[in-house]
Amino acid sequence: MVRKTKNIQRAKILWAKTPCY
Repeated sequence: MVRKTKNIQRAKILWAKTPCY
């Protein structure tokens, strides 16, 4: 992951929606 700025925001939303094990 080179650009981890917008990805973090999207990842946070995706991770929040998906269950974290």
